[in-house]
Amino acid sequence: MRPMNEKNPFADVPQIDPKSAREMWERGEVDVVDVREQQEWDLGHIEGVRLVPMGQLPWRWREFDPGRKLICVCRSGNRSNYAAALLREVGIDAANMSGGMLEWKADGSPITAPGIVEQR
Repeated sequence: MRPMNEKNPFADVPQIDPKSAREMWERGEVDVVDVREQQEWDLGHIEGVRLVPMGQLPWRWREFDPGRKLICVCRSGNRSNYAAALLREVGIDAANMSGGMLEWKADGSPITAPGIVEQR
């Protein structure tokens, strides 16, 4: 059990739905980073966003502009929530795209070919 005075790093992560994330990104208000693995990315991703796999964040977080808001995305929103919490711990204004690429695609937002988000 967590001590009463220990902060929960996930509690403060803003959750942004895919539609709002897309609108903010298209207006240039935020940067978007995909934290999935390369093989997931290759099956379909948001054109124009950056890939930084979750496992590389511990040494690549300095590549992000600390003056820009960042939205993290993964397949379902779990890894990206964790990634956003990690980035917030080092002072980056990061949020999670709730529902991840599954919701992005379900909302009809475009992804690159072949457009596979969920492997079966």
